[in-house]
Amino acid sequence: MESMKERQRRALICCLVKEMRQTESWAAETHIQKCVYFLQAMLNVPVGYEYVLYKHGPYSFDLRRELAVMRARFQLDVEPRYPYGPSFTLGARGGLVLELVTQYESAVSFVATEISTKEVGGLERLSTALYVQVQSPDLTIEQAAQRISELKPHISNTDARESINEIRRLRESAREVIDVGESVSLPSK
Repeated sequence: MESMKERQRRALICCLVKEMRQTESWAAETHIQKCVYFLQAMLNVPVGYEYVLYKHGPYSFDLRRELAVMRARFQLDVEPRYPYGPSFTLGARGGLVLELVTQYESAVSFVATEISTKEVGGLERLSTALYVQVQSPDLTIEQAAQRISELKPHISNTDARESINEIRRLRESAREVIDVGESVSLPSK
């Protein structure tokens, strides 16, 4: 599947930030990183960012740069939120591109509702579980849980298994609420 064009990606991010704020998500960079990862890796939205496993799970340095560019273009803004740090908000020019992503609105809404409201530790566990499943789809639950614990020793085997099961639940929920078509297909495992 071909990746989105730059303007479409930015519109998707604006739409995501808007939805995240409506669900009362913190909407910090970590939340945006994980939500975009779920859109791309679980819901097959062709965002096109490359992710690596980093401090708090999957992370895209390209997305980080994109967020900085979007701030410079007034598509996004940040709002200080004591005591934890800034949150992203839609910038003065962010609304100008929102109409470009209507075909992905249900996927964005799903991720904003189901993923973005989690705390950072929960996001790390879930996104790492998805990362391991995407990288090694043939692993059993026990093997995947062990791999997660190897990659992130602070995540217990029990928490890793729970996260894998949560990913399965999220996939099933997504199938029920998202019009699964060619552009937004879900993996079977």
